[in-house]
Amino acid sequence: MVSILSAFILAVAGATPQANPIQGPTLRDAILTENEGFLLLPAEVVCAPRVETAVWSPDGRYVLSVCTDDQMRPEFMEQVLSGKRPGPDVPPGFVSLNLWSAQTRRTKEIWKAPIAGTYVGTPAWLPGSDVALVSATLSSRDPISGEQRSRDVLFRMTAGTGHIEPVAEVRQDAAGRQYFMVSVSPNKPYAVLLRVQTFDSGMIEIESPRGATRMWQRRMGWLSVVRPAGAPEGSVQVPIEFLSAYVLWQEDGTPYVRCTTAPASPSEPTVARFFSFDVKTGALTQLQEEPKRFAAEAADHPLRLRTLSVTTVLQGTSRAVTQLWLESPTQSEMQRALVCADAGYDREQQAGRLSPKVDGVLYLSQGAAFVKPLVRTSREALLEAARKTEISRIVSNAKQVAQALHIYTADNDDTYPDPGEDIVGLLFPYLKMESAFEGFVYTFSGGPARDIQNPSTTVMGYIPGPGGRAVMYADTHVRWIGN
Repeated sequence: MVSILSAFILAVAGATPQANPIQGPTLRDAILTENEGFLLLPAEVVCAPRVETAVWSPDGRYVLSVCTDDQMRPEFMEQVLSGKRPGPDVPPGFVSLNLWSAQTRRTKEIWKAPIAGTYVGTPAWLPGSDVALVSATLSSRDPISGEQRSRDVLFRMTAGTGHIEPVAEVRQDAAGRQYFMVSVSPNKPYAVLLRVQTFDSGMIEIESPRGATRMWQRRMGWLSVVRPAGAPEGSVQVPIEFLSAYVLWQEDGTPYVRCTTAPASPSEPTVARFFSFDVKTGALTQLQEEPKRFAAEAADHPLRLRTLSVTTVLQGTSRAVTQLWLESPTQSEMQRALVCADAGYDREQQAGRLSPKVDGVLYLSQGAAFVKPLVRTSREALLEAARKTEISRIVSNAKQVAQALHIYTADNDDTYPDPGEDIVGLLFPYLKMESAFEGFVYTFSGGPARDIQNPSTTVMGYIPGPGGRAVMYADTHVRWIGN
């Protein structure tokens, strides 16, 4: 199909495209909104081989992805499928963090660890910054006891420099297990770190509403603030023991802690208690009831992503695939474009993510992450580009029809067909592309080619288009003539 990229370039230059356009996006990649036009460009690889999740930075300048390479190479799978035990030369797999830059269009691996015993959470960007927080569980064998030990580490990554460093870490101890949870502010560049200590002693027995009994561990917690730079600030203890606790966000963006505490007797329900947390002073203030939670405003994007599950069938073999579409809420002849015909889902069950500036679409497919850049322009400019794209298509078709007519005449004693004949049927064996004949009108009276005095000015026919027609001449050249 004719490239709309060439038509857009020529539309800006004020020229008319001919039959040999620049290869690139087509009209199928163009979308019109009420006031704007968008054009999807070819996809760029962000990360491979198997991407677990990938997230845009708040300003859309970076993509941070979590990748797993389990080293499932063909030779390894051959050994497994044949029942052989893989040899020691099989390389270990690894988990990595990879940073893609929209400016350089390149991806850099910034962190890597062996896949065994490693889990990396979904990156969380601090609002209004180029800093992301990533939690990971890492395991290693104790050199003295030989036991496998795990630790939870919180990494802070600065995209501008590509630097990553651990800012918090907790390990198992004899009294129980420690872990932490990170909750990022919905509107300010900081996060609240809740470090939790569980106690194996003094388990609490609680009955569920259905009569089943469940044993709960006692827990205590400490709160810290993580900012774009510096070590976590403070260590404020939650004033009560709890069974579970979470950091949530009030309507105004202030953090609060929701604690579930043990009831007075096992048959009674658990009790929820709430504490507002002042990140400046470190003060915890008990609340009488749970406050209204922060509700993020819906992104005011002119475009939206949609998925469509379809089943493809080939000779009795069927496969379910997910199509990812980018569409405008405005009804038009260019309302939507196909981003990917075989999209995958990440951990959050997202098939695609629109960049914050609406200048790209991030999606997963076949285990890799891709970005399709979006060119944003005026509705009028895109419509003009679409018009010139259609002209290019028609001129290209007319050129091919003219060549087919020329070859047919040479094969038939240099005699042109008469107007009453089935022209398309006669020329089709020389072109074999039915769409090229769409709209073709044959105007020549037929007869021997030697009777034509001036082939460069003798009209053979035309194909109509927007605002004009592609006119074919006996010497096979084509000229666009406006109405």
